[in-house]
Amino acid sequence: MRAEQNNRRKQMNRFFLGILAAAAFLASAAGAQPDSIVVGGGQFHPMFLKSERGIAMGRDVDLWRLWSIKTGIPVKFRIMDWPDVIPALLNGDIDVVDGATYTPERALQLAFTEPYQELLSHFFYHKNSKPIHGLADLSGRAVGVLEGTNVEEFLRFNAPTATLVPFRDYEALVNAAINKHINVFIAEEPLVSYYLTLAGGAGDFHRSKSIILDSSLCMAVRRDDAELLELINSGFAQITDQERRQINEGWFKVSLDTGLYSRMRYLWPLLLLGIFAALAAMGGLARTWFRELPDMQAVREKFVNMWLVFAAIASLPLGLISIMRAHEFGWNHQLTMHVVIVIIVVLLALFRNYVHYYLRTALMLILLYLVGLGGLLVYGIVGPTMLPLTSLVVATIFMFGLRGGMVCIFATLATLGGVGLAVHTGMWRYSFDIAAYAASLPAWAHTFVLYAFYTVGLGLGTAAFYRHMEEALQAQRTSEAMFRGLVETSSDWIWETDAKGNFCYASPQVEAILGYKPDEVVGKKFYALMPSEERKQLADTFRNLAREGKTITALENTNLHKEGRRVVLESSGVPVFDAEGRVAGYRGIARDITERKKSEEEREQLMFAIEQAGESIVITDAAATIQYVNPAFERVTGYTRKEAVGQSLRMLEDNISDVETSKNAWETLSRGEIWSGRLKSKKKDGTPFTEETTISPVRDASGRTVNYIAVQRDITNEVMLEEQLRQAQKMEAVGQLAGGVAHDFNNLLQAILGYGDLAMSEADDGQAVRGSIEEIMNASRRAATLVRQLLAFSRQQPLDMTEVNLNSVVAELAKMIRRVIGEHIALEISADETLGFVRADCGQVEQILLNLCVNARDAMPDGGVITIATQSIFLDEDFCRARGGDKPGLYACLSVTDTGCGMDGETQGKAFEPFFTTKPMHKGTGLGLSMVYGLVKQHGGFVHLNSEIGRGTTFKIYLPAVEHGAAAPDTREKRPVPSGTETILVAEDDDMVRRLNGTVLERSGYTVILAVDGAEAVRAFEEHSADIALVILDVIMPNLSGLAACEQIRKMRPQTPVLFTSGYSVETVHTNVLLDRVTQMIPKPHHPDDLLRKVREMLDGGAA
Repeated sequence: MRAEQNNRRKQMNRFFLGILAAAAFLASAAGAQPDSIVVGGGQFHPMFLKSERGIAMGRDVDLWRLWSIKTGIPVKFRIMDWPDVIPALLNGDIDVVDGATYTPERALQLAFTEPYQELLSHFFYHKNSKPIHGLADLSGRAVGVLEGTNVEEFLRFNAPTATLVPFRDYEALVNAAINKHINVFIAEEPLVSYYLTLAGGAGDFHRSKSIILDSSLCMAVRRDDAELLELINSGFAQITDQERRQINEGWFKVSLDTGLYSRMRYLWPLLLLGIFAALAAMGGLARTWFRELPDMQAVREKFVNMWLVFAAIASLPLGLISIMRAHEFGWNHQLTMHVVIVIIVVLLALFRNYVHYYLRTALMLILLYLVGLGGLLVYGIVGPTMLPLTSLVVATIFMFGLRGGMVCIFATLATLGGVGLAVHTGMWRYSFDIAAYAASLPAWAHTFVLYAFYTVGLGLGTAAFYRHMEEALQAQRTSEAMFRGLVETSSDWIWETDAKGNFCYASPQVEAILGYKPDEVVGKKFYALMPSEERKQLADTFRNLAREGKTITALENTNLHKEGRRVVLESSGVPVFDAEGRVAGYRGIARDITERKKSEEEREQLMFAIEQAGESIVITDAAATIQYVNPAFERVTGYTRKEAVGQSLRMLEDNISDVETSKNAWETLSRGEIWSGRLKSKKKDGTPFTEETTISPVRDASGRTVNYIAVQRDITNEVMLEEQLRQAQKMEAVGQLAGGVAHDFNNLLQAILGYGDLAMSEADDGQAVRGSIEEIMNASRRAATLVRQLLAFSRQQPLDMTEVNLNSVVAELAKMIRRVIGEHIALEISADETLGFVRADCGQVEQILLNLCVNARDAMPDGGVITIATQSIFLDEDFCRARGGDKPGLYACLSVTDTGCGMDGETQGKAFEPFFTTKPMHKGTGLGLSMVYGLVKQHGGFVHLNSEIGRGTTFKIYLPAVEHGAAAPDTREKRPVPSGTETILVAEDDDMVRRLNGTVLERSGYTVILAVDGAEAVRAFEEHSADIALVILDVIMPNLSGLAACEQIRKMRPQTPVLFTSGYSVETVHTNVLLDRVTQMIPKPHHPDDLLRKVREMLDGGAA
């Protein structure tokens, strides 16, 4: 209360002081008027000049003459050079300077009237010279100026490097420019255009677009001659706009503005727009603070109450001023409205606690608007009348924020524009003379009170507002300091953006994450640091989220580090809303997850590899409970992942598993070591299989085993192939032995059969010895058959391959098989009529079938059934691989099934081993199935055995099927045994065979040279190379083999015919010797006639 009394007392004191000052001023202005005044000026066409008869003339001269009429004071004119004008005023030679421009230096000596003419100074330069764009282009140039003008003062201060050339009048300046004494000058428009046009040089010069100096013409008097200044101002105020317009049009032929008030009528919208822009900026700052304050409504209520109380206190003198003005100029509706407003303000302040806040606010804003509107209508657009409207804008911003302030600004501008338009068009006329009112005591008092009220009121209101706001913000700053401390020490990047996605805050951690300092990030788009391929996508995502006001949750995005590397961030944020509920931006956090993403990618790659691995991978806990299995485990075992997880790894253990192996595995793992080995397991359907397993323990940081990883590979097929390989290796070893024995047998048989044939040819038909020789020959042939069986077993016997139908073989051999197996065993035959052909040695196939039937007979001593079946079947790659086949395709299957005792697994594994037999002593040799195995392999097929104890056995022979072709006709014919007279070299290490061959050849007329080995054969050929026509070499000989001997002989005579002999097969030798026209082969044992025919063929150059 005491503060309000003090304020009221201060306001009253200021009011009465203002009245006293105004009274003193009016009293001093009422002094005596001068008898005449002398106006001096420079000669400026068409403003102020002297005619040819010496009479003053010009636009300003006419204005002064009209002024003289209005005031009744005579005016004399003195026209001189401009540099002499101001000194003449200061010396007292003249009373007034016409056409002076205001400068701070002149203001120390002169007093100026209100401006009455605006002058714009430009650069003028010759069109052929370098263009002038600014003051910097004047450096070093000669620049023409009018001496003693404000332009000269301006250039000396702002263009010190230019060379100024002063002229005493515009005529001399323009003539110098036209005559090119200077190429640049600065002068005012429109004066210089008059002189350029007059001199005929207007088209020779360019005028700069920019204005160098904006000057206004005033009348000037001595600084101590205030009475004369007031007299001049009052006189010119009596000249109407119409009178000024007529004078201007007479001299310039255009209508020019005549003073500041006229110019302001066009410039005031721009000036007001600047004022309101500043107010809007202040309102925007206040609005930002309002959003941060916890209780803005309390601040607004205090502001409104303070304003109303102060307005009520100041309303009484304002009402008194309005009454004084009405007394002087008369009552009108504007004054009535003003008094009514004062009454309403006083009543509103007295009963403010009984009026609702929003009603108080509305009344306050309406009253401010009405006061401002009344001022416009009563006083025109002058400074004091704008204060109510300015206060209206400020109060609206405080009450309703920037949006309400903008609405008020537009309403105020519309009001100003409407009143101004009404005045200009004559729709509104002021009810009194504004110029007369401006000099009255009520005007001064009104101006003083308005300034006091609005400036002090705004100051106090703003101070109270900010004092309250500072208290509220202090707590906010404390909380903000705590928050900033947390933000700046966080390992994550805290950020904030505006509604357009521009960063407006970045915590210091951004430098550690992206290498940029916070001030380098602020102002950039949030996607500016992202690679180009992500920018558009993230920009669209942000716009969609901001449009709907959604929260950003764990949004992964790639950013570029300042050094260029990529950094993956995980960003989360929440929208920030303004007072109207619109999204004003986002505030959030970004975390560097680059390393985590790398780990995730590595883990994904690892999981991808595990999922795609061909081996089964199982992860268990420390108790061997399955936690994970890969798809390969599902394929191998038949268990799905859902079925396996949670089960013990031991669920796969087979009943036949090696208990000791399993025990050893878990003992090894319990020690934390890696175990590797083979385990027998069973599938979901009970099928047993063998796995190559490696189990590794997984330890945690403390070294405790927390998991086990088992990598398992199904090696069932490999185990089977290993067994087959071992069997094949056994067969190969026995075959090598059999092959070697067969070679020696063939040498012996060659001698026996050869000499027996010679003996038969020498014995007469009736001799008894002939029968003995025949028996020897039969025994030798049986021995040769045994040798062929041995070679068949070792797969070294050449086969007589023809196209054979297995159905025909079975049918032809059926009678013999029935005799062999006996009457107590039934024979059943099932033939596939669609069965194709195979390439086979028919005799060997018969031997295979006969051996299998004999074994079946021996397995059924008490009788039973033997079933022989044929079938055409297509075998795939997996079937062939599992059973030792070479390649998939169409096969002919020959199966022999008995109902005998069967075989256990161990016996099946050894069935094809040489010399393995389950028969009693002297009942079997153990070579039957071995020979079957060898013959089938030699035919490119494979054997499959299936047997069960007590249920019988089945042997299946698979031979590759072929397309049946036409059989080649037998072109062999009985030919006489040939003979010859050539010399033949025979090399044979076996004495009997060597002598036999020599005897056979010599009896046929040949000359024979014998050698016991290859070395002797080479020496003999060196001695008789010219005579020897053919060389017969045994392949295997001591000292030097037949192959090596052939090579040396061919070096001496490359085309020497060579006939090799060997107890091994032709295929065996053919792998080391290329047989052609001069190199042939004949196997042992052979008939002497066959040897002679082969020799004759080679000597005659025939093909083998």
